[in-house]
Amino acid sequence: MILSIEWHGEVAPRNWTLRYGGQGKLTVCGPIAGLDLSVSHTDSVIAVAVSDAYDIGVNLEPAARDDAAVLPWAALSASEHARLAGSDDQGEQLLRLWTLKEAFARCAGEVSFEQLDARLDPLQVIGGGAPGRQRFWFHQEQWGEEVEQHWVTVAVRRRPASRRGRRSTGRQSRPAVSKSVGRPARPADRSHAVHMQILANGRVTARDVTAPDTRG
Repeated sequence: MILSIEWHGEVAPRNWTLRYGGQGKLTVCGPIAGLDLSVSHTDSVIAVAVSDAYDIGVNLEPAARDDAAVLPWAALSASEHARLAGSDDQGEQLLRLWTLKEAFARCAGEVSFEQLDARLDPLQVIGGGAPGRQRFWFHQEQWGEEVEQHWVTVAVRRRPASRRGRRSTGRQSRPAVSKSVGRPARPADRSHAVHMQILANGRVTARDVTAPDTRG
């Protein structure tokens, strides 16, 4: 439904076609091409990111999870192991690194986690045959109420103009989505943004995540 409400209200939610690709990434197959969608969830929270100008990947993990030991430490690079060994909060650092690598993999496609070197200050992923410093940017935050915090990471890669989606223009009411959800769709004019929604406890938090060079 996010695709109709936030981007193309002329398309009813039931008419979108999606399929799963590599790294568990959802692909928008139609009826309108050029949109990229990524979804991640835990038992109680769902995060969705969508863009028509970027390839994107999103991942979230509970910040207070007590099973960090079962995360695949073997998938970390040697330098990541070394940095974690010197950290005062290995559990939090590991979760942040893991969400960063997961988001990157969902954005970039098939990659080998062991060949990726994720860094938190500044946020970046190096290796895997991808020039992360130049082509990718990242957003990471701790989201949620005090008793249920999550680490959320979005990885973003700029597309060439030929692969960007078609935006709807104007502010007219769009019958397809108005009929489906009972209100007009919002106009989509986000040439430098990724739209993210987080659903938890029956409530939706929505925001646009913008590239670093367009902030402020």
